[in-house]
Amino acid sequence: MKGGLASLSLRELAGRTSQQISNDPGGDRWARLLDDSIDMFLDHVGALPGP
Repeated sequence: MKGGLASLSLRELAGRTSQQISNDPGGDRWARLLDDSIDMFLDHVGALPGP
């Protein structure tokens, strides 16, 4: 599972990077959303620490 999670994480990051470059070159729109996006992804896969 860890290998699959790493692959999925890499694809998620690559996709966001590609979106940023193609849709807003030189901008920071996607970069501003990165922390929230990573938190949502980690929450979805159950990788965030509990309260």
